[in-house]
Amino acid sequence: MRVLFITPRYYPFVGGVEHVVKSIAERLKDSTVLCGDPNIKKIEIEQFGGVEVIKCPVFCPFDSYHIPKKIGEIKETLKKISREIDIVHVHSAHSVFSVYCGTLIKKINKDLDVVFTPHYIGIRGGFNKLLWSLWKQKLSQLLRVSKKIQLLSPTEKDNFSSIFPFTEKKLVIIPNGVEKDVFNYKNKGDSNYLLFSGRIEKYKGIDILPKLGEILNVDVLLIGRGNYIKKLKKYKNVSVLPPQKRSKYLEFLASAKYAANPSVYEALSVFVLESLALGTPIFVTKPILKSIQTFIVDADSAPIKINRRELYLVKQSKVPSWDEIVEQIISNLYK
Repeated sequence: MRVLFITPRYYPFVGGVEHVVKSIAERLKDSTVLCGDPNIKKIEIEQFGGVEVIKCPVFCPFDSYHIPKKIGEIKETLKKISREIDIVHVHSAHSVFSVYCGTLIKKINKDLDVVFTPHYIGIRGGFNKLLWSLWKQKLSQLLRVSKKIQLLSPTEKDNFSSIFPFTEKKLVIIPNGVEKDVFNYKNKGDSNYLLFSGRIEKYKGIDILPKLGEILNVDVLLIGRGNYIKKLKKYKNVSVLPPQKRSKYLEFLASAKYAANPSVYEALSVFVLESLALGTPIFVTKPILKSIQTFIVDADSAPIKINRRELYLVKQSKVPSWDEIVEQIISNLYK
């Protein structure tokens, strides 16, 4: 069984979707990744962790959308790949590259089984809502030819099925997992900072973290990149680091007194799961709280309220490893 993953970007780029795809692809015996890369001018082929990675040029305004370039070359690449694979696993409803390539390869080879993981995080702002109303029609084409659609939580399933009710019978809930290296760390809480790791953008709810730090009397440490960093420079209790090596990141997470993910637009955050797995108490919004409900062992019922947003402290949970999750994916999506 050879699987082709289609994803907006891939390692060494650090992002939630990319981390998920890497975690699955490296556990399969035979897999290929087709992804976008805004920093190249022609298609490139590389190897990472035993996985063949085919990178295609894309245009990423605002570090989003992932609009494919070199359409003719991409079509020829898909024609060749379509004869060599058994399953296509497409990731991200928010990536033009993913949806375009997933739909096209099914047209090229109608016998291929297509699996789709939307990582749907909702729509923000008037302009994006206008784009979404148009994009839904294109996305629906991929949804209709997909054999299975993987949602990461009951919350995402409810949101997704309300928008695309015709997908109901195809929906399968399988959450994300965590790498085994996470279980080698235990929270010490020997620092005086609250940690967030991910894209540093306003839609992630980052704007309320300085205030949360004040309330808890701790500093705020953010690890990542994004356009909102410049807005945070005025806060004396906020520090920002670029993406870190895996071991260093886990050390920061294990030392954190608290973690936080204040986003209301999240399918199922790997950062949240990693925090819970090593026992770092984490503040989350109500949508995230609902998404991780099946993992929670202990959480505070009374939230902290900031700017009409509620943050709940989750103290303890049980989180599955990626080995367990990939077994579920093979059994429930690929067979």
